[in-house]
Amino acid sequence: MSSVVNTLVEMGFSKQHAEIAVKKTGSNDVQVAMDWLLSHEEQLDNLASEVPPEPAPSDETEKTDATDLKEHSPSPTASQDSSSAEAKSFRCDDCGKLFRTQDEVEFHAVKSGHGNFSESTEEKKPLSEEEKKEQLAKIEAKLRQRRLEREAREKEEALMREKIRIKSGKELQEAKRRQEELEMKKLMEQKRKEKEEEKLAKQRIREKIEQDKIARKAKFGGVATPEPATTPASPPPAPPPGLRRPRPASRSG
Repeated sequence: MSSVVNTLVEMGFSKQHAEIAVKKTGSNDVQVAMDWLLSHEEQLDNLASEVPPEPAPSDETEKTDATDLKEHSPSPTASQDSSSAEAKSFRCDDCGKLFRTQDEVEFHAVKSGHGNFSESTEEKKPLSEEEKKEQLAKIEAKLRQRRLEREAREKEEALMREKIRIKSGKELQEAKRRQEELEMKKLMEQKRKEKEEEKLAKQRIREKIEQDKIARKAKFGGVATPEPATTPASPPPAPPPGLRRPRPASRSG
């Protein structure tokens, strides 16, 4: 495990996330890797599942690498002569930061917007314990700030969803009320039509009766039908012989 990964692990990052940051940035600078981790915090779990585990180097590979290193390594004298003249780092002329690789320079340029860089013979030193603590404090502060921003954003989204839900509920209630009013109007209109039809039916019956009366009058010529003659009442029968007819009661005074 590289020193950058070790430093990031000491700062609180997981080993897997630290290795991903070093691989993605192509840099051996702790600051660059840390900035990348902070800017890709929400994507780390997905990226971790995409990175296959690196195979362990075999003994044969280690021997081959050692042989190639011996063959291609410059002599101590040549190394000393060239190191005095060649650049050991890149400097940002805008902020003064040092970077070991071109990838670190490009990452810093994209992140900060700085565009003035130059080569430097000054070698970038690893972070001291105090610098590590300072960087760790910055990371924790940034993480807290990001967490607060995320919580505020989630709260705002939840509030917006609640407003939409309430609005949808009100619109649904309003639509239901309008539907009930429409059904009530239809029912009242139907009852009105039924009453009107009943009234017209009664009117037609009365007109029919009146027409029948007129037809009967026209049939009989307007003459009233004669009533049958009354026959006079016959006198009461005579009493049998020997019986007296009762006298009518006399009126007093």
